[in-house]
Parts: sequence; C-alpha cells; structure tokens
Amino acid sequence: MKILEGLSAFSGIAMGPVHFKRKLHFSYLKKSEEGIEEEKRRGKEAFLKSIAKEEEYYQKALLEMQNEDAKIFSVHALMLSDEILQNSVFSLVQKGHTMEYAVKKAFSKQERLFRRMEDPYFRERAEDMQDILNLMLSILSGKDVATKEEPCVLLAEDLGPSDTIRFPKDKLLGFITEKGSLQSHTAILAASLGIPALVQCKGLKGIEDGEYCIIDGEKAVAYFSPTEEVLAYYRELMEKKKEERQELEKLRDEECVSLDGKRMKLYGNMSSPVDAKKLLKSGAEGIGLYRTEFLFLEEGKLPSEEKQFQSYREILEEMKGREVIIRTCDLGADKVLSYHAGAKEENPALGLRGIRFCLMEKEMFCTQIRALLRASAFGKLSVMLPMISSLEEVRESKALFHKCRTELEKQGIPIAERIPLGVMIETPAAVFIAEDLAKEVDFFSIGTNDLSQYLLAIDRQNAMVHSFYHKKHPAILRAIKEVAEKGKQAGISVGVCGEFAADPDFTAFFLHLGVDKLSMNGPAILPIKKKILCCDSSKEYDRIP
Repeated sequence: MKILEGLSAFSGIAMGPVHFKRKLHFSYLKKSEEGIEEEKRRGKEAFLKSIAKEEEYYQKALLEMQNEDAKIFSVHALMLSDEILQNSVFSLVQKGHTMEYAVKKAFSKQERLFRRMEDPYFRERAEDMQDILNLMLSILSGKDVATKEEPCVLLAEDLGPSDTIRFPKDKLLGFITEKGSLQSHTAILAASLGIPALVQCKGLKGIEDGEYCIIDGEKAVAYFSPTEEVLAYYRELMEKKKEERQELEKLRDEECVSLDGKRMKLYGNMSSPVDAKKLLKSGAEGIGLYRTEFLFLEEGKLPSEEKQFQSYREILEEMKGREVIIRTCDLGADKVLSYHAGAKEENPALGLRGIRFCLMEKEMFCTQIRALLRASAFGKLSVMLPMISSLEEVRESKALFHKCRTELEKQGIPIAERIPLGVMIETPAAVFIAEDLAKEVDFFSIGTNDLSQYLLAIDRQNAMVHSFYHKKHPAILRAIKEVAEKGKQAGISVGVCGEFAADPDFTAFFLHLGVDKLSMNGPAILPIKKKILCCDSSKEYDRIP
C-alpha cells in the first residue's frame, strides 16, 4: 500500500480504479502547405467550434453546480470571441504559418502577459488561456481526450476546468493532481460538484493505470493498492455516509430550532436566477446573498435597467414570498469590468470597490436601484450594501434610494411599501461603528470572508501565507461577537453570509450570539440544519475560544 498526502479541494471520500490523463501532444508544421485561405477557413471553423464547446460546457455546468462556479466556461467563450486575440492569430496565419502554430504562439503570448499581471483576477486568466489553447489544438487536430466508460479516479499532472466538466459526473469518482492549487478553477469546480479531490499530491509516478485508490478528503490523503483492512474501513464509512445523507433529506421541511430553543433561518447564496430552484431543493428558506455583480461581468457591457429588473423579478417570483436579500454590485478588487476605463490600482482590495465604486458611478448605481425598486412589487425583497466603512456611505446610498423611489412613484410604477435595507459588515471600520450603523439600517449581514482577510491583513488566496490564516483567531471571533451584540441591542436582524456560515464548528457560536440567519451554498444547508437541531448552544459555546 502506498499513501500520498496533498491538499484537499473537497472533503468527501472516493474509491475506485485510477485512470491517468495523459497530456495530448500535438505535432504540426510551422509553415503552411495548404495556403493562407485554407488556414483561415480552418481557423474560423475552429474558433466557432471551440466557442460552441465552451457554451456546451457552461450549460452542462449549470445543471450540476452553482452558477458562480459555472461562469468560468462562459468566460472562456468570451475570451475565444475576443477580436484582439483572434486578430493576433490570423495575423500570423497571414504570414504563412499554420493555424496550429499561430494559435500556440498567440495564446502562449497572452498567457505570459496574464502571469506577469499584479491583479489576481487577471493572473487567473493565465490558467484559462492554457485550457482554451488545448481545446483549440484538440479541435484543429481532430484529437480529443477520451473519457473512461467505467467510473474512475482521475490522475494527472494538472487539470483544466474543461477536463473536470468533460467527464460525466457518474464516471468521475474523484481526482488527484501533482500540481494545481486550492484557488484554481479546477479545485473550485470539484468542490461545487461535490467531487473528492486532492491537489499538490506529489509521488504519482509509479502508480499504474487501473490500480485501486481511496481518496480521503477529510484527511487529505490517498491510498493506492490499499490493504483489506483499509478497504473494509472505508467501505463501512461510505455506507455510513450514504445513510447519513438519506437521513438528512428527512430534515428538509423540519423547523430549524436548536435544543435550547433558538430559531435559525437557513438561507442560500446565489449568483443567477437559475440557482434559485437548486437552493429550494436544498432546503433554503430564502436567499441570503444574491451577488448581482455577475450581471455586470458576463456580457462585457453594463446591464440595462430592464435586464436587471427582469433578473431580480425572476428570482423574487421563483422564491414565492420567501425573503430574497440582493446585494448591490460589489465590483472592484478581483471583479474588474473590462469595459470600465478606471485607473490601475496598486492594491485593488483596498481601492475603489463595493459601495465606493457605486457612489463614484452614481448613474450606474441608480440604474440598479431603480431595477430593484421595480422588482420589489413581485416578492419579499431586502437590499444590502457591500463594503461599508462609514455612516456617510449609508446615508448617501439611502438618499439615492429615496430619490429613485420618488421618481418611479411619480411615473405610477408600483413599489413595495417597505424594503428593508441592510449593510455587509466586512471591514474593521464597520465593526467599530456597528452601534452607529445599527441606527441607520434594518439588518446586518456579516461577510466573514472579507472581514477575516482585512482583520488579519492576510490574502486568503495567497498560498504563501495560507498557514498564517486561522479562522478561529480571537480578533475575528471578537469582531463577530461585537457586531452581533450591537445589532441585537438595536433590535435589528443579524446574519452571516461568509464561509463561516457553513462551518459546523461555528454553529453553536452563532446560536449563542443570537444570529438570526446563516446563508451558504446549497449542499451545506441540511448538514448545518442537522447540527442546529442537535445543538445546545449554552453547552457547546465554550468550544470556540
């Protein structure tokens, strides 16, 4: 038996024979023997087929994961459609080069440019360039990566997002790569699909195709040619987990009240109207975070008031009277508008993002506000503002809401009489002025991802400082406690919508503090409900230092 360690992208268990994904090697001539016009024809056809394939991956991904994670394939389609990239390819073809050579040369050049960029969003695009390059070369050569007909654990030096989605979900038991990171799109897709996966797992050489493997995502280890004793242990464990999942389904319609009588609402996070049905099936009581910025990123232009209105209305109608908390667009940092000619920022995470961006771009902000107000007539809408750090930001935003409401009412457009307005608590400044903020708004939503990052001054996506990041750091816990207490004293609702919401280690802590709502991705809802139903927060609270 051989045991290898890695980093776990998803904490499930997978068992089955391994299949090595070998790198496709493409051989091609530098100079064309077919002529320029024939190479252009082949190139145009390859671009069209590649774009169609990415759209196919996107539609497949939408059925299997959160829309936010599926978006990577629509981003790939946009990259392939980019005129500048296509022109750089065809300019090389015009010089007499083969389409394969031109694609390799132009795409690789763009990949190098992305890798040198400081902005993490654009550095991630380097990984995407490699993925779409492989797709283009595969289509040009007529080669394709064959998928196994039998279920398997996929092994590879590295995988692209399309490698993950290409495999039928019932055939891909799990995967292990020697390279990659927990921040890669492939790792994120694995977590969204619920596929046990290890990255940075060294020592795969020598493993034979077909060799039996067990991935334990919780321990972040893989067993190859396991002993009968190990096999028996994991077979029993998988059977137990299957029974646990069946038991979880029985909790879907049960009221979420802890043993010490504390009621908790469990909401879902989403990025698109298509996510609403999935969240309802997962047991969500409402939407705790609708990330509207993806409306602004997906088309390469500002979405119109009508497009936004239809999107918000669709969600509100789908949720049938359940609360839907829509966050005004949180652009900036790693979510950059390609069509917005803003100045380059040395530190975008501390720059023009969230509410700051909206208040600088009032016309864009008011377009979104009008769409939200119009949609409020079709369901139970609440709105929250991101990245708040001052009272002035809240008051200026409220003034814009009032102005837009007055204009719409004069036009005779129906608007809900009351639309609760809340703020995200995700900056240290917001923590310290929580008492003042509570007098201005209807609810708090604690965004633990950004809050912990700013409190600790640690980039959670930076692997070099990953070991310094501690979720249970006293500063983070005290900040959450302070916000919850100030919210409760003011009589307003307090929710949590960061990743801590889905972590059972924090459930008793949130119950004890009187948090009203936890908002998370769909798959986490029922496990957290089970935790709450079995929890006496007065006894378990001490487990959090």
